Parts: sequence; C-alpha cells; structure tokens
Amino acid sequence: MAKSQTPKQPPKQALIICRHKHWRYISAFHGPWLQLPPEILESLAHSNFHAPRPHPVDPCLFYDLVKIRRAVDEATNLAVRATSGLTSAALSCQANAANGILGSAAHLGLGYVAGGQNTKLSRERKYRMRELATQKLSHAYHLDEIAASVAVMQSASTLEDVAQFVLQRCAADPDAKYVHFFHEKIPSRMMAEYTPLDPLDHIISERPNDGSALRTRALTRLFKEDYVGAVRDLTDGLSIARYMQQQHRVGKDQLVLASTAREEAEARRANPREWRDQPVKEEDQPNSLETQLLFHRAGAYLSLAHQHISDALDGLKDFEAQREQSSPSPEEKEAHHNRLENRKLVKTYAKRALRDYVAFLSHFEYTPGINPAVAEGFLHKAHDVAHGANSSEPSYRKRTQELTDSDIEVNGQAYTALVPRQREFECRDGTWPLPPPAIHPVSALFSSTPPPDLPPYPPPLSHNPAITALAESQEAVTYHPLLTDALHSLLLCHALVQTPPTELRRHAHNVARLARVCDGYPIFLAATRSPARADWIDVLRRAGNWIELGRSWEQLV
Repeated sequence: MAKSQTPKQPPKQALIICRHKHWRYISAFHGPWLQLPPEILESLAHSNFHAPRPHPVDPCLFYDLVKIRRAVDEATNLAVRATSGLTSAALSCQANAANGILGSAAHLGLGYVAGGQNTKLSRERKYRMRELATQKLSHAYHLDEIAASVAVMQSASTLEDVAQFVLQRCAADPDAKYVHFFHEKIPSRMMAEYTPLDPLDHIISERPNDGSALRTRALTRLFKEDYVGAVRDLTDGLSIARYMQQQHRVGKDQLVLASTAREEAEARRANPREWRDQPVKEEDQPNSLETQLLFHRAGAYLSLAHQHISDALDGLKDFEAQREQSSPSPEEKEAHHNRLENRKLVKTYAKRALRDYVAFLSHFEYTPGINPAVAEGFLHKAHDVAHGANSSEPSYRKRTQELTDSDIEVNGQAYTALVPRQREFECRDGTWPLPPPAIHPVSALFSSTPPPDLPPYPPPLSHNPAITALAESQEAVTYHPLLTDALHSLLLCHALVQTPPTELRRHAHNVARLARVCDGYPIFLAATRSPARADWIDVLRRAGNWIELGRSWEQLV
C-alpha cells in the first residue's frame, strides 16, 4: 500500500477543477443521451437490445448509461433539496404557486409559500439525503467512471461537494471516499502531482472484490506513468469481473423447456413490435465492466511498449556503421545487447496489447450486409410476384426454383431459410423470406483468415453513385465510443510487432471500413478526437506509407 503523501500546495493563479474532469476519452462520451428524458432513454435501450444484430449500440454500455442517468438525476434532486433546505412538498408548492394563480404574488416578492409550517429540513434529514445522493453517485461511477463523469459535469454544481459533507460526519464511508476522489478540486493539468492513491487503497482494502475501484486506481496509475501497476490492477479487476459474471450466469444457462421456447417464438411472431419493446429485467441486463478493463489494459501494455522504443533504437545506426569498419568494443556490444532486449520487450508488450484489443473487439459485431446475389434474386422474385399476370411463366418458375432449391451459402454454410411454398403469393408472418445477413465478431476481420464475404475495400470506383451508396448502407457495426480508438491502436500494435506490410495493409483497410460505418447517433455524437488515430496518421507519414496504401488515410476513412 502506498505511503501517505502530504498534499502539495497548488501553484498561484492555477485553474482549480474537479479531478474527474481530467479523465481521458471524456469527449467520446458526449451526446444526446445526456439530455434525453430517462424514460425515453430506457425505452431506446430496450429497443436496442431487441434490435436485429448487429445491435446499433453496445447493449452493455447502453444499459449502463440508463442506470448512470437515473442515478445522477436522483442524486441531483437530493443534493439540491438538501442545499435549499426545503422539503419536496415545499418545493412542489413553490413551483405550483409560481406557475399558477399565486405566481403574480411570488413575482412581486410577497414571499408566499404554500404547504404550511415546518417546511425546513432538519440537519439529520439533510445528512441522510446527502448520504443517499452519495451512494447513488458511487453506483454511477462504479458502472463507468468516464460516462458518469460526463453526466455529473452536465448536472448541478451542488453534486461537487455532496460527498465532502458526508465525510465530515463519517470519514470512513467508502462510497463518500470514492465519490470525493472524483470531485476533489485540484490544479488543472496536474493530475499526477495532486492525486495520491491512499483513498483508493483504503477502499480496495475494505472492498477487495470491487473491480471498479481497481479500475479507477489503474487509470490513476496511468496518469502517474506506473504502467506495470496499472496492468496488475486491471488484471485483478478482470478476474473479479469474470468471476462475478460467471456467478450471475449460474442457473440461467439451464436448458429451456421446448414448450416455453415455442411459446416465446409464437409471441414474437404474433406481436414482433410489442416483443421488441418489452423491458429487460435489471438483473438480466449485461454489464460493460469487462470491456472497460480489456480496453484500458491494452492501452497500458501499448504504453509499456512505447516506453522501450527509444532504448531499442538509440545508437543503432552508429553501431551498424561502425561494425562494418571495425569490430565493436565491449561497451558497444553491451549497448547493442540492451537494444536487443528492449526490442524484445517492445514486441512482447505489443503482442499483449494486441491480444487485449482483439478480445475487446470480439464483444462487438459487424455485418457486410445481404449477399448481392441473394438480394438480386429477391428483387427479381418480388418483381415477378407484383407483376405475376404479366410475367412469363417459364421465367417465374426458373427464378423461383433458383431461390428455393439452390443452396445459398452464408458465412461458408448452406442457408435453407428459403423453402418451397405450396402457395405462390403467401408468406408467413406477413414478411418476405429474405435470409438474414451474415454476422461476424469485429475481431474476425483481423484474424489470419478473415470472413470470405467481405465486400472489397476500398470500394471500386463506380460512375453510379446510387450503387456506391447502397453498398455502404448495407454494412453496419455495433457502436462503442472507444471503438475507433481501439481500431487504430490495433494498427499501432501490428506496426510494433512488425506484421508483414501486405497483411497490415489488409488490417488497415478493415479498420477504415469499420471507422467509416461507425456511427452512434442519436445516442452519441461523433468522436472528434482519437489519440490513436492521430498517432497512426503520424506513423504513416514518418514511415513513408511503407504499407503502400493507395489513398491517404483521410480519404480511406
């Protein structure tokens, strides 16, 4: 456990802001989800969960956003009431009076307040309200501290001091310690110098199975450039998160009775719209902690690899030039040995980062869209059915037989969803029997054998803009605010492990393909900043486009 540190005095004329405003990737989490009414946001989360795959937004993150908004809104209400010192009934009466018949008297300053006497809160009541608000904020930060930080910044300023009031009375409250860690005011851009680890150490010692606190301590270590300690905390957090997830699944992975499954399937077919809007119980909602830990551990490994790059290259050119003229001295041999060791460390850490980024990407899905041959055959069939009286019988039978009798391959396997019908113009459930598109984990695009049904990228030049627009509209990927940064970081890892240029060019094209269709609106705004993307563009420029991309990166994405 780290030793206690005496807080430093902030420099004069320094901007003092809350610690959580320093958190990385905050800009990626901005969006309309911060302003949408909580009821609408929750309804959208359920619709997103039941939507056809790939889900428009990562369901784990979406449900966490709903819980964070609810917790922050409720905490704001409690903190404002505790600060004002009025009961909810008094506040309600004031609002009604201001909007009703008594509004004129209030505006004239007559000071009318309905609700009778005893409208002031007692000191104990204020404390209990602040304590409850602190617990709700702690829950929000435990779910996702980046998203919670954004939500708190958009809320009332009274939240910044609510945990401090609780600590004045109960200094050992772990929830208050955790919230105050984020809300404590420190000099701007001096996170490492003014952030001791003691509060987080105490919380983790009291709650050793708290993976979220380990995540927070790991991110704090990243600011302090303690990457080894960050990796250790994130690894421990991953073990806890996976164990808790496994325990949650106990009893839920049992075989479902055939009658129950049949009833659910019939309900979906009978009322597909109502079924999609059915809420998911909170205990059954997915959790995003594992993906957070994977992403941050991958970033820590990549930072470790970056630390050793300069030592791996320092003096290399001079050593090679001198070795051609004369034998190197013992000191030069020792320096060269150190360079080789650092090169091994660069590759080792880059491979570990690559492993974690691939694991992170495996949680999201991508579809190339419907196979063009299947789509064309479907359109021909729809045209013939719509103009059945004018269609030639041999042509209709031929196309129908092609669609119903031929083996259509999807994802390398025969697809048999199109089966012969007894009646030509009748479709079950009022829908056309169009086979669903192939769904792939995003990580599959970066395997040694990528899916065979990927459309070519960059797309071939076409004089028909409608065809190009149709091809792009077919592709879709599950959105996550950190997806773009993870994709470009993956390319940096491949560059460090010296992946062959041909293979790296294929990976780069797939990253550009995904980045182009990555869109989180209307829940998120487009991410305007990506550190990994800027680094990748800089590497391409400095290395002279060694992978021979046909276009600039700005044109590809």
